[in-house]
Amino acid sequence: MSNPTVQLNPSPPTDEQASLARAQVQRASEQWIAAFNRGDVAACAGAYAQAALMQVTPMGSYRGRAAIAEFWASIVASGANTLVYDDIAMEVLNEVTVRLSASWTMNIGHGVITDETWARQPNGSWALTHDSFEVKSWQPDSPKAQRQPGD
Repeated sequence: MSNPTVQLNPSPPTDEQASLARAQVQRASEQWIAAFNRGDVAACAGAYAQAALMQVTPMGSYRGRAAIAEFWASIVASGANTLVYDDIAMEVLNEVTVRLSASWTMNIGHGVITDETWARQPNGSWALTHDSFEVKSWQPDSPKAQRQPGD
């Protein structure tokens, strides 16, 4: 017997709900980028759902907040910062799920985000449940890796 309190297929959002969801995810994404750029790995990892899946081409797959935190800690330790998203597109899948895609650049690399799925949590916050991106260029040994944000 199914549980009537679990909404398996959330209803399509109204225009107002979709607009609000986009704005909230945009804010959550901007907060994640700011945390990354200041080297705050705990805040970066905290934006992911506990059982999130992150797939990084060609580096591998990471499941769960702890594994994702280890990945981001190694990236920050390599000198990565000044992350910027460009060409951002958001698709509101339903009233509780938004998929973001974008290109990204930072001081030591660039790539594309193909599927950054954000889900509204029971407390109203948004968390990353799936993060799939590709690293097209990565040069952690470059002189730019020594640069600090704002240089």
